[in-house]
Parts: sequence; structure tokens; C-alpha cells
Amino acid sequence: MPGQLPEHRTQNSELRKLTSAAQDAILPHEGRWVMSMEMVRSALLWCTVINYTFLLIWFLLYVLPHGWLYRIWGRWFHLTHEQFDALNFGGIVLYKAGIMLFNLAPLVALYLAG
Repeated sequence: MPGQLPEHRTQNSELRKLTSAAQDAILPHEGRWVMSMEMVRSALLWCTVINYTFLLIWFLLYVLPHGWLYRIWGRWFHLTHEQFDALNFGGIVLYKAGIMLFNLAPLVALYLAG
């Protein structure tokens, strides 16, 4: 019909209106995220605490029930004691390095920057 927009153009304009409304709700200041340095510091601090908690749990599960854990993993993956120890030690070291690189270093940098 003359004077009516094609259906796909109407749907696109409705989608644009919805998208614009969602952006206004999520991004209240001229389309930019507003996050204070204190919020970033707090988020990085919590990430660091949570990741170190996981690291501590992994370490305790490796050290305390070592024989039981080895028997389970040994059956599943056919690992020797040396391979099991090396795998866990390497994983713990790699995970700790990741925490330091991606959580702790940026957190310290933000605190030093003020």
C-alpha cells in the first residue's frame, strides 16, 4: 500500500528504538560507561581474593588427600606419581602467575596511580 513502510523497515526502526532505550538504561552518560576508579579497584580486589581462594583450595586438595587424589586421577589418565605431581605443580604455578599478571599487578598499579 502506498504510504506504508515495508515490514522489514518497520521492524528495523522498532529494533533501533529498543536498542536505543536499552543503551539509555545501561549507558546513562552520553553512551559511555561510567565507572569510578574505586569501582575498578574493588572489582580487581574481589577477583584477586576469589582467585587466591581457588588457588588455596587446589593446593589443599593436592597436599592433604594426595594419595586418594592420585588414585582417582591415575585411573582416569594413567599418570605416574611424577607426572601427577608435575601436572599439579605446573598448574598451580601457572594459575598463580595468571592471578599476579591479570589481577594483582593492575590492582597495585591502580593504587599507586592514586
